[in-house]
Amino acid sequence: MIAYVLRRLLWGVVVIVVLTFTTFAVFQLIPYNPGYILDGPDATPSQLRAADRKLGVDRSIWHQYGSFLWRIVHGNLGTSFAGRRLNAELAAALPVTGVLV
Repeated sequence: MIAYVLRRLLWGVVVIVVLTFTTFAVFQLIPYNPGYILDGPDATPSQLRAADRKLGVDRSIWHQYGSFLWRIVHGNLGTSFAGRRLNAELAAALPVTGVLV
């Protein structure tokens, strides 16, 4: 029984890692520059570089993925482009979702 539980937990970890990597990879394949979204289409190249540095997209893919996992493990889901914390947005929607389920 203990072996079964451990095997299930191990597969759960594998599924979570594959899911997070797939999500991260899909967002990396989208052809956009987050600096344009933050600073607008009239942003200068130096403003775009500053936005890339602020968001961490100027770092290697593996460093970005590591930061992505670190934030998720610590409960920091980030900030929307509107400037609101996603944790607060999800917490506000959770009671309504619970009623529907």
